[in-house]
Amino acid sequence: MFHPIIRKMDLDTGRALVREEFFRGHLVRMLTVDGAMESAVYKDKNLRDKPPFYYQEIMFSLMAEEEVKDILLIGGGGFTFPRAVLQACPQVRMRVVEIEGAMVDIARECLWFDEIYDREIDKRLFITIGDGFDYLRESDEKYDLIINDAFSGSTQDMGLLMPDTAEAVKKRLRPGGRYMINLITSRTGEYAMAGMLQKQILSEYFENVELIPVHPDWKAEQRQNYIVIAKNNK
Repeated sequence: MFHPIIRKMDLDTGRALVREEFFRGHLVRMLTVDGAMESAVYKDKNLRDKPPFYYQEIMFSLMAEEEVKDILLIGGGGFTFPRAVLQACPQVRMRVVEIEGAMVDIARECLWFDEIYDREIDKRLFITIGDGFDYLRESDEKYDLIINDAFSGSTQDMGLLMPDTAEAVKKRLRPGGRYMINLITSRTGEYAMAGMLQKQILSEYFENVELIPVHPDWKAEQRQNYIVIAKNNK
């Protein structure tokens, strides 16, 4: 089946491509970087505010368990998750730190993010173009929730998984705040090291650390998305 190409662009982080295709039974606009899925938006206006990826659905449901007002998202991608949050949660303000400035243009021009951008920019939506760790280190802002979803294509930003980042995140969280990471790992086998290492690092700074598999029915050795949640008691 032919999938029309909407946009091609060479980024500092790879080759970006936006095309229309079917995903989870619906027509979407899919953003890929070097062939890896980065973001997707349903073409149907009635579904457009729904997070399309399973890991985003779980992050969204976990976020809703506790009232949050100020969120920091490191790694905006196609800005589909900010869209979902800002549409569903009128009390939320969100700062998005995205290292690739062209992503904002792609999201606005190809993924219908202009509908949210024009209404919310500098009101409930704030965008910083730059490195996520630099922002954590230099900012004085405090947040109820910090989310690390920083990837270049299929490659996770490993610099944002180091102890210095965990320490900086802790300083930027309000009492009782939570830190979430979209992490690629497994429970056992050759891919399990990332999860074990991240739990060990975060446990030095947070009282409670949990890894939640996006697909709990998959085999323990299968590599998949895990949502890491780190939190200190109030």
